[in-house]
Amino acid sequence: MGSSTGDDGAVTLADWLRILHSYSSDKLASVRADELFSELATAPEDWYAHLQFCEDAHTRNLVGGSEKFELVAMGWLGHQKTPIQDHAGQRCWMWVVHGTLTFQSYRRNGSEIPVPLGEPQTLVAGQKLYIDDEWGWHKIENKGHTPAVSLHLYAHPISACQVFDEKTHTVETRLLETISVLAPPSL
Repeated sequence: MGSSTGDDGAVTLADWLRILHSYSSDKLASVRADELFSELATAPEDWYAHLQFCEDAHTRNLVGGSEKFELVAMGWLGHQKTPIQDHAGQRCWMWVVHGTLTFQSYRRNGSEIPVPLGEPQTLVAGQKLYIDDEWGWHKIENKGHTPAVSLHLYAHPISACQVFDEKTHTVETRLLETISVLAPPSL
C-alpha cells in the first residue's frame, strides 16, 4: 500500500485513513482484506479510548470515511450479536482487533427462513474476513464473555440494511445507528 510509518514500521490509523482517502473507488473495490489490513498495526490507544460499548447491543463507532468508504470500529460485549443481515449491496472488509467473534453466512430465498451456509467461522484477534452480499447474508456474534473489537471497512457508507427477524420470520429495513464518532485524524 505504501505510506509513512511509525517508529516500529507499522502504518498508523491516521496514515491508513489518508491512504484510503487517496484510493479511487475502483482501487478500493479490488483490494483483498489481507492486503488492505496488512500494513495497519494501529495501537489501541490511537482510538480505543474513544470506543464506546453498550449493554443492550454491539456498537458502531465511526472512525472515518468519505463518499467512497466508511470505517467503523464495532464494540461487542459478551453474547452480543447482529441479526441475520445484508450490507445494502456494499462490500465489507472486517478485521478482528481484540477478542473472538463468530461469523455465519446464510443463503436467502425470498421470504423463506435463511439457511446457514457451511459451518460458523471463529475469528480471533488479527484475523480478517471479506463479506459480500453476493455470497449471502450473515450474522456476527461474540459468543464469549470477553469484550471484542472489530474494524469494518465498507466500500461505501451504509445508512440502512435488510434484517431478518428470527422471531417473526420477516424482513425489515433497519437504520444503522452510530453511537460515537471517533476523533478523526488530521488529513
